[in-house]
Amino acid sequence: MSYIKFEHVAKTYQTGEVLVKAANDVNLSIQKGEFTVILGPSGAGKTTILNLLGGMDSLTEGSITVDNVCISSFTKSQLTNYRRNQVGFVFQFYNLVPNLTALENVALASQVCENPLDAGEMLMKVGLQHRMHNFPSQLSGGEQQRVAIARALAKNPKLILCDEPTGALDSVTGKQVMQVLWDVSKQLGQTLVIVTHNAEIAKAAQKMIHMHNGSVKEMVIQSRPLGLEELVW
Repeated sequence: MSYIKFEHVAKTYQTGEVLVKAANDVNLSIQKGEFTVILGPSGAGKTTILNLLGGMDSLTEGSITVDNVCISSFTKSQLTNYRRNQVGFVFQFYNLVPNLTALENVALASQVCENPLDAGEMLMKVGLQHRMHNFPSQLSGGEQQRVAIARALAKNPKLILCDEPTGALDSVTGKQVMQVLWDVSKQLGQTLVIVTHNAEIAKAAQKMIHMHNGSVKEMVIQSRPLGLEELVW
């Protein structure tokens, strides 16, 4: 039984008189604990899939099941609880609160979810125990992204969703951030889904889902994914 399952999922937007199919008959599955990369160029529909899975948007047709629960039938309040307690988000541009320290940014998670993990411990796991009391402006881009990862992990979610988490980073820092993300999510038994246009990152995933024009073009299980240190981009 798949942990995540999309069945004939469609998402249509109305733009003036034009209907835009951001997702078109999407069928995919992800296993629990699996490191999955959703790959594709801009406009392929990958961020739409992430938003639907994260409960940040609603579908037009089809169904989405997570851990045997059909989240696509949730009410707005049920989706809010789902986002709070089951999903950790990591975005390209960090979304840290500038007037809060790294520790305070991570501790925000404890205010919105039911079973948070300790903020200090999460910062230690991402290697920032020495930067806990620094503000975002005092941190490098890679350090800020690691704070964002610690904040997502501190919610103690079942699912970590990342939208271009290395997009604003150089290749060396990007690989370091990816390694931290993969190592810690694996330690905590979380399912990791990353959306990116970077085909190199997909080589390290256990599953690669290639999106094109709103549909799944290819879904590949990689029996021998590369180590993140082997990637070149």
